Amino acid sequence: MTAPAFQLLHNPNHGVPGLVTLPEGGFRRARAAIAAWPNYCLAEARALPELARAAGVAALHHLPAAPLREVGTAFAATRALLSALARGGVAAQADAAALESGALRHLTGQVTLACRVGPAEPWDGFSEALAVARAARRFGAGCAALVSPATPEPLREDLLAEGAALHETGGTAASAHALAEAQGWQLISDLAVPGFTEPPRDVMQGYRVAVAGALAPLSEEPTHLLVAAGSGALATAAAAALRANPGTPVPPLILLEPAGAAPFLALAAGQGGDTEGATSLLAWGELGRSVNAFLVLRAGACGGLDAASLPDDLAALLAARPAADALRQALGIDGASRLLVIGG
Repeated sequence: MTAPAFQLLHNPNHGVPGLVTLPEGGFRRARAAIAAWPNYCLAEARALPELARAAGVAALHHLPAAPLREVGTAFAATRALLSALARGGVAAQADAAALESGALRHLTGQVTLACRVGPAEPWDGFSEALAVARAARRFGAGCAALVSPATPEPLREDLLAEGAALHETGGTAASAHALAEAQGWQLISDLAVPGFTEPPRDVMQGYRVAVAGALAPLSEEPTHLLVAAGSGALATAAAAALRANPGTPVPPLILLEPAGAAPFLALAAGQGGDTEGATSLLAWGELGRSVNAFLVLRAGACGGLDAASLPDDLAALLAARPAADALRQALGIDGASRLLVIGG
């Protein structure tokens, strides 16, 4: 028997009061800092009219994860570097502008930013690790890439090309944190775990700034937002960005997960279990109330879900009439819908 192409769960707790994961004050600080970056360019959502026609919707836009990660990790790297310099008793009055100017490279060169390369994510890939390596190079810091035995050779080569030094770990979040702490490295990641929440929060505030910037130029508000889940950090930032304008209708937020790796759907269904290392500790407080529906897609159902094909796979799924009619009806997707896909 062929496995179903998708599994859908409407969030039974949508709209209930929840935790404030990304405070407004932190967002305003992140927005001001990022807007001051020289040559800062907004991430752009790309219109895909042919896929929209194939899917039978009015519009389909795609906002890849990579440019959002660049913004989030660079902002978190700035915060981590300034904190490290202040703790060391040097450049206590330094600011982000001094980092950008290169005036502090003689000091930032003594600080190492670390990135963790975990198991491959079907949609997000390894863009976070590469973004951390590029941020380290941008600010003149060292970079330690904490790779696992499963890290593919092409990624290792890309990290080396960005100036990162490779360090083998057991591949788990715990092993990466232990090594970074032992070496005094500043770990930058959007995966919050117990005892490690502020750098991920900074990354997510950067994501939120980038998502808000990408939403602003759209000629019409999206009617549906579909976000690749990953650790939940990017979706958390998107959810916060959607609520930023009081009085403006908030489109349904649909969280996309691959079959066999759907911890958020399990949490929503009360079957969470141990999700540490797979989901951000900070994410569920937001997503547990913001997500309208959890959509789990079977790998290969529409040609093989991966970073490059996520919008294509969704369009193919929605075009698979009459098989997808129930999904379209459940999500309220019709010929007038305008979809924004984030991730991949």
